[in-house]
Amino acid sequence: MLLLPLTCLVLSGMVDTTPAPAAPVAPAAQHAAADAGPEPVLTVDMLTKMEAFWTAFMKEPSAVRTNGVKENQESVSAKNGTVDVVVPDVNIVAMAAKYPSVAADLKQAGLTAQQWESYRKEFYSAAFTWSALGSSEDARNAFPPSSTLGHNILVLMSSTKEYEALKVIIPSPLPAGVALQ
Repeated sequence: MLLLPLTCLVLSGMVDTTPAPAAPVAPAAQHAAADAGPEPVLTVDMLTKMEAFWTAFMKEPSAVRTNGVKENQESVSAKNGTVDVVVPDVNIVAMAAKYPSVAADLKQAGLTAQQWESYRKEFYSAAFTWSALGSSEDARNAFPPSSTLGHNILVLMSSTKEYEALKVIIPSPLPAGVALQ
């Protein structure tokens, strides 16, 4: 039994029990901390950048797309109207830190990994909410255009090409009660 000798060493001061210094903050924790900022507002330009990144990302070697995605899964909270929903997704901050080619894809598209994460969440919220409201007229009237969600829904509604191209980034299966337009 190793317990007694180890206890004796600790009590005698021969074993250092000082807590180790805190480890550096992991990308996922940095990602969570950054979520506390203001909600970003979607623009057609940002949707175009997101589409450019996703197109490049889908050309990554399958090892990056499959292994990297499996290793960097996370839960992303988004809105479905006024209700929070959680969808499984990929932490692109962690992917870009691990795979230089993913970081290069982001840079080529004019995005940072953190921008992708923030705008992706807003894209999901706008897409889920628009779909939950049913008609475009209901979506236009449900949230004031001055609100982030109202503005983002209107941008998606007016950016059909970009919206259709980006619907592929939405993970499936969708949470219960969530559908897409």
